[in-house]
Amino acid sequence: MLAMGAMKFLHSEAGKKIMPFITLLFCILLISFVIWIVLNYIEYQNKNQKKEENNEAQNSNGFNIGKCHNCGYENNSTNNFCTNCGAKLTKNELS
Repeated sequence: MLAMGAMKFLHSEAGKKIMPFITLLFCILLISFVIWIVLNYIEYQNKNQKKEENNEAQNSNGFNIGKCHNCGYENNSTNNFCTNCGAKLTKNELS
């Protein structure tokens, strides 16, 4: 019964005047939903990428690894000097 009443309304003059508004509203809702899905997917990918970067930054001993500014060698976070070239390592390189 409700569907019949809705169909009668949409075929009336008032329904024909409001139909473009309803169509526009539906399109806006659909576009908003798609944007929401894309933004959630991007956020999910960023979280996974950060997790992977953190996992890669740890060696088998569980120490964080940082690259030397001088030679690019990967050193444990417990080192104060580069194992390869002997350059002094800063906290920024090891974190």
